[in-house]
Amino acid sequence: MHKIFWIGARESDIGNEELFYGSITRYGTDSNNNIAFCNNRSTSSYDDFLMTSLSNVLEKVNDCKFIFANSLMAYKFGEQVYNHTLCLNDLAVLEALNDKIFFRQLISDIVKVPPSIVINNYSGIDYNFISSIFGYKYTSYVIQSAKGSGGAGSFLFTSNQNVENVSTLSQPMIITPYFKETMPINIHIAISKEEFRIFPPSIQLISNLFNYTGSDFVKYKTLNKNVKERIIFQCASVAKKLQILGARGVFGIDVLLQNNEIYFIECNFRYQGSTFLLNMGLQKYDMPSIFKIHYQSFYQSAIQIPFDIYNLDINYSSFRRTQNNTDTVLPAPIKIKKDGNKTAPLRDGYLQYEVFNESIFDFVK
Repeated sequence: MHKIFWIGARESDIGNEELFYGSITRYGTDSNNNIAFCNNRSTSSYDDFLMTSLSNVLEKVNDCKFIFANSLMAYKFGEQVYNHTLCLNDLAVLEALNDKIFFRQLISDIVKVPPSIVINNYSGIDYNFISSIFGYKYTSYVIQSAKGSGGAGSFLFTSNQNVENVSTLSQPMIITPYFKETMPINIHIAISKEEFRIFPPSIQLISNLFNYTGSDFVKYKTLNKNVKERIIFQCASVAKKLQILGARGVFGIDVLLQNNEIYFIECNFRYQGSTFLLNMGLQKYDMPSIFKIHYQSFYQSAIQIPFDIYNLDINYSSFRRTQNNTDTVLPAPIKIKKDGNKTAPLRDGYLQYEVFNESIFDFVK
């Protein structure tokens, strides 16, 4: 068996996963074959840290392989790393499906997507002109990088005033009406050559418009039964289409629920913020881990979980605690996930993940 290293954000995400021999992570303990960026003293560049760490593993560990939380990273570090990487989609598939513009165009004939326009530079943004394009139906808009995720690269546009930091967005950009009173939902899907599986969805907890702060599987279960059935049915249609394109493995789909209408927003071929909670739920019911299901999707003929896995009862929610939300008061967590040896905040202000066996939706909102 290969000695597989997980390349991702947190050592705690993989826990005691037997598939992995070790890990290279942004946050970790530097123990149990973990190499953690947060503890290094050599560089402030995460890419430089990864390149050095990957090269050291290749040099010192016989028969090593890598699985990346974000598969796009595997294409950044040269042929040797690429040749030692497992569970890897073609670059063209990853780039296309991670692109909001392409993804929405691809699926617009089978599911609803929000109305949007594409622009190539900030100097061309004019509030009145944008409003006219949308028939003056909306009063505010979201400007996004086509490949941003987790709220990164998203700005609210409400008038002709300058939008702070929007000039930092990569081109092209996409403009979508800002839907108020919506519920953002994340769904994991696994696709193999012949099969697909849809997992229990979760509500995404969002603060300050676009900042991802956690996930709530408990709250999702309270949604209308008809809405939940339509989400699964529509995700199945999308999964079939992506399967034909050659997409493989576990990935995430984000949708918005507004007044019982479902809008598909984006596709992210990477480990999701809610994945560790989903994994906890799978393990509780003695199901294969999300990592093993991801591996099966590439290298086995069958995904070894029931087709109706989307009905699995997952009673967890999570809160991503950072320096910016330390004053948020929540119930007592059943588990706290800390990564790193320090008690001080890590480099981006991240402190810990807190896990609950009840909904925290109303506390965060």
